[in-house]
Amino acid sequence: MYPYLITFSLISIFAVNSYFKNFTSKVILLFLTLLVGGLAGSRVHTLGGFDTGVYKLMYENLRGYIDVFSPDYFLLQTTERGFIFLMVTIKSLGINFNFFLLILGLFCGLAIYFIFSRFTKYPIIILAIFLSKGYLYYFFTAQRQIVAMCICWLAILFVINKKFLPFVTLIVLASLIHSSAIIFLPIYFINRFNFSNRQVIILILASVLVGVLKLGALIGTSISNILPIGGEKLSGYINNAEGGINILNYLELIPVLFLVLTNKINIINSTPYYKLFFNIFLVYVLITFAFFDFSFIARLKGYFIIGYIVVIASLLDVTKKREYGIGILIFILLYCFVVMIRELLVFDGGEGYLPYESFLFI
Repeated sequence: MYPYLITFSLISIFAVNSYFKNFTSKVILLFLTLLVGGLAGSRVHTLGGFDTGVYKLMYENLRGYIDVFSPDYFLLQTTERGFIFLMVTIKSLGINFNFFLLILGLFCGLAIYFIFSRFTKYPIIILAIFLSKGYLYYFFTAQRQIVAMCICWLAILFVINKKFLPFVTLIVLASLIHSSAIIFLPIYFINRFNFSNRQVIILILASVLVGVLKLGALIGTSISNILPIGGEKLSGYINNAEGGINILNYLELIPVLFLVLTNKINIINSTPYYKLFFNIFLVYVLITFAFFDFSFIARLKGYFIIGYIVVIASLLDVTKKREYGIGILIFILLYCFVVMIRELLVFDGGEGYLPYESFLFI
């Protein structure tokens, strides 16, 4: 467990330092994002749960570019062609599976460096929050999806600059890696809305009603029927979904929502692109409540988790007094530390991420 704890502690120290100085060193941020990318990417293939072993089998059974068009191995037959193309290209360079994962990890590290440094006020703090709110699962387990997520997050640049064609191009590219990425497409249009507190509450109540009436499966099936990409896979997830409620999601979301809605003016004036990230966060919240009894939805809402972590970091701006701000920051970091420890101990009965081993040091 020590590599995880040391990484989180190191990032937390730099997070507090950057808040005190009101300055973020891009060199330090780059080092830290590559560190988390390398930590995940250099893991041995037995870490990350069942999925990592599946990726290893796919990689080792590639025949060449013919698999992009006519895959023979049964695991490749249900894999997105863009990811197969990526695997074949890297394998053709003589790169083994271990270094393939490392390349993907470093790419995602570079991507979140660009995203966090370009669009957010507290990038190192947001990185620390991300370690407890998605890093372990997506970087270690959902390998295709984290690549697709990073591409979608890079597309935020074109949402901000109002360039629809480049935005769609990146979403389609991400969908070729993991078809679920198509779910990020509406963000371009949702960004146009400036929701009032009353509208937010109405939307949340509506999503709760959808969840209580168990309409999630019906809505999900209807959406899968009209999706140009990934509809069949989404339908399969819905039909094979297992119920399950993580009460921590609700214990977190409700107070965060309350704080951001009651301190909206202060946060808006201090947080870059707040409307965009709040709307992404709102989608995350609505999905969480509407599909509360579908465990599979956790993977789909991962695309919107960037809104969640940015909004959590924005809580530092509910007050203009630095001493209060540092208290809020310490609380956030301690809470994130506890959440990360819990995930390490719980996932796959404590064996999904533990004990950590890197192929670089074996």
